[in-house]
Amino acid sequence: MTVDRADLMLRARAARELQRRREQRPLDYWRPTPPQRDFLASTARYKLLRGPNQAGKTDVGAAELVYRMAGYNPWTGREHPRGDYRVLVYSWDQLKPIARKIWERVPKDRLHERSHYDAARQKWTGHAFMLKHRSGQWSRVDFTTVLAGEMGNASATLDGIWVDEPPPEHLWGELDARVRKRRGDIWLTMTPSPWKWPIDWLRGLVADGAISETHFGLTPENCTPLGGLPFYSEEEIERFRIMTPPSQRPMRLDGEWEGPAEGSVFEQWSRDTMLRPAAELWQDMRRFGKDVRIGIGIDHGVGIFRQVAVLVAAVGHKSEARVWVLDEYVAGGDTAPQQDARGIWAMLQRNGLKLENVDVWYGDRAHPGSQKKAIGRKTNEILMRQFVKMPDACPKGVFPGKILVPWKPPGSVDYGCTQIHWLQVQGNFKVADSCTHVAECLDKWTGGEEHKDAIDAMRYGTIGLIDRRPMAQMRLRTR
Repeated sequence: MTVDRADLMLRARAARELQRRREQRPLDYWRPTPPQRDFLASTARYKLLRGPNQAGKTDVGAAELVYRMAGYNPWTGREHPRGDYRVLVYSWDQLKPIARKIWERVPKDRLHERSHYDAARQKWTGHAFMLKHRSGQWSRVDFTTVLAGEMGNASATLDGIWVDEPPPEHLWGELDARVRKRRGDIWLTMTPSPWKWPIDWLRGLVADGAISETHFGLTPENCTPLGGLPFYSEEEIERFRIMTPPSQRPMRLDGEWEGPAEGSVFEQWSRDTMLRPAAELWQDMRRFGKDVRIGIGIDHGVGIFRQVAVLVAAVGHKSEARVWVLDEYVAGGDTAPQQDARGIWAMLQRNGLKLENVDVWYGDRAHPGSQKKAIGRKTNEILMRQFVKMPDACPKGVFPGKILVPWKPPGSVDYGCTQIHWLQVQGNFKVADSCTHVAECLDKWTGGEEHKDAIDAMRYGTIGLIDRRPMAQMRLRTR
C-alpha cells in the first residue's frame, strides 16, 4: 500500500501539534499510577503519600499543587478557589528536583508573564510563581525550607502546603497555623529514612487518623500508569533490591516506617573475596596508572579505638568505581593531636606515600563530648598544625591542601553506605588484610554507634574520591 506525500505531511503536522499540546498542557495527558490516583482522589484536609524512592511521589505532589492552583482536580471532581500555596523542602539544594517536577506539570500558557523557570539553575525566579486560576485570577506559590525554622514559615495565611519529606515536630504546629484561617490543606510526600529528627510523632498522627495515608511498595503494578506500561519491570525491581543495603530495603523499596531491627548493614561484605593482601591491592591499582586517586578519611572519636584514619584509593565514578582500602590508623586510647598526626604519617610512610600524594582529606568534627576526655581539641585545623611541626612530613612548613569537614544533612550516611554497598555487589571493593579494625567494623556494624567510627572514616574517604559532586553539595568546608 502506497502512502502519498500529502498524507505523510498531514501525519507529521498532527504529531507536532500533539507534541505542542503535551508541552503546553502536560497534566491533560498525564496518567497516574494506582497509588498516585488514590492519593489524588483523597479529599482529606491532611494526607500523606508514603512509598519507595523514585516511584512517583514528587510527580503526584506537583500534580496536586498544579490542580489546586488551576482550580480543579479531575480525580476528586472538586473545585478549588484561587489560592496562596507553599512548598516546604529540607534545603534549597533539595528544592531543585521539586522545582523541575512542577515545571514539567504546569500548563505553560497559564503562567504569569513574570513567572519564569530557569532550567539551567533548576529554580523559579524569585522562589515563587503565579498560575492563572480558572476564574481568571492568579494563584501563587512560594518556596521555603525546613532550615528556615518556624520564623521562616510564619506570618502567612495559606490555602495549602505541600511538604516534601517530613518536617520536625515543632514545625508542624506552625504549618497547621498557616492553613487554619482558610481551612486549607496540607499534603505530604515521603520515603521514610533515618532522619536527623524523630518522625514518631508523624506516625502517631497517621495511626490516630489525624492524617489520611496512602502507602505503597515497589511493585510493577504500583509503577504502571493507568492504561500504560510499567516504568519498572520485575527484573529491574529485583536488581534494585540487590543493590540496596538490607538495612534500607524496607524503607527505600517498600515505604515502611522502619528498617530491620538488627543485622549487618553491609550484607554483601565478604572476607573471603574482599579481604586481600595489601600487595595484591597495590598490584591491582597499578593497572590504572595515574587515574588512581588517594584519600584519607578521619573520624575524631573519643575513647579506645574511636580515633580512626583510613587510607583509601579509588578510580572511576560512583557505581562504576573501584575502591581499595589500603591501611588504617587506630588510636589505642585517648590521644593528643600530635600523636594522631604521627600515626597518620607512619601509615603513609609504610605505603610509600607523602602528604602531597593525598588528593583529598576529609575529617569529621571533634566529638562534642571530647572537651574533657581528649587531650586537646581534635579538630582538623589543629591536626594540620601538628603535621606542619613535623619536618619529615612537611619539610617546607606548609600542609599541602586542607582537611575538609563534611556537613552531614539527613540521609548522608545512607547515601554513602549505599554507594559502598553497590561497589561490594559488583566486586569492586577490596580491603587490605592489614586493616583488621575496618574489617571487624564491616562485619559487625548494624547502623548504631558501636563500630561506627571506622565506617565513618572509610566512608568520608571513599565518597570524597568517587562522588565529589555530592560531597560538594554537602558544602564541605574547612574548620
